[in-house]
Amino acid sequence: MDYRRRSRRRGRRGHVLTITLGRGVCKTERRETHEHTGIHPEAQLSGQKRSLIGAIAFIVGLALVGYMGVGFAGALFSVAFVGGLVLWLLTTYRTPIDPQRIIIPYAVTVILFIAHVSEEFAAHIERYLARLSGLPVTQTDFLVIAAFSGPIVWLLGAVMLLKRWAFGYFFASVLLFGMMFAELSHFVSPFMEDDAFHYSPGMYTAILPVISGWFTFRIILREMKRNRSETFCVPAVSPREKRKYLRSSLGVRFCLA
Repeated sequence: MDYRRRSRRRGRRGHVLTITLGRGVCKTERRETHEHTGIHPEAQLSGQKRSLIGAIAFIVGLALVGYMGVGFAGALFSVAFVGGLVLWLLTTYRTPIDPQRIIIPYAVTVILFIAHVSEEFAAHIERYLARLSGLPVTQTDFLVIAAFSGPIVWLLGAVMLLKRWAFGYFFASVLLFGMMFAELSHFVSPFMEDDAFHYSPGMYTAILPVISGWFTFRIILREMKRNRSETFCVPAVSPREKRKYLRSSLGVRFCLA
């Protein structure tokens, strides 16, 4: 006997639980009301390619302008953006999260980074970088990149996150990549200099943004996991639109009539 019955009840966090029965099959789906992420799936799909192209163009432009402007320090700064791009593609590029969940630990990470830069400045890290690279690095170069440009980018990323713009997630990923991985170089670079562990400028406070960065990243992974378990219930769509949804990592289920 072929029959279909659809019942709905309001669930937590504004979801609608849809149970469809037909041909002896019980299919349970959740439809996101978009209050949790604030991003409609169609809008997310349409903006993915544009944001990715923009991020790549931004990195290339930053590397060129940075190298021509301040030399080695500028080029080194752009490396963090390459790592951040990879981290973004693996995380919030396809599964954006509610920025309210991470904005406070993100801001704390920026504060700890600025405190860390103050130690690097006091210990004259520019001399240390010049010795390691064999290239000239001045204190002005360091201040332009780490003390001025970096915090401006991170704070701009916070604003974009709150606006739920794709570049906000990109900038957040760049910050987290730098804090989680690049800052660990303070504990490795002494061995690169003379094969012995010793103090390097910024070593005492480097662990603070590292811990905060990993803590923020853990929240991101948790929110991504929750978002993937909350699927969008999409009514009848064209085959082309259906392929777009299926290529994405959005939790999409196509409702039965």
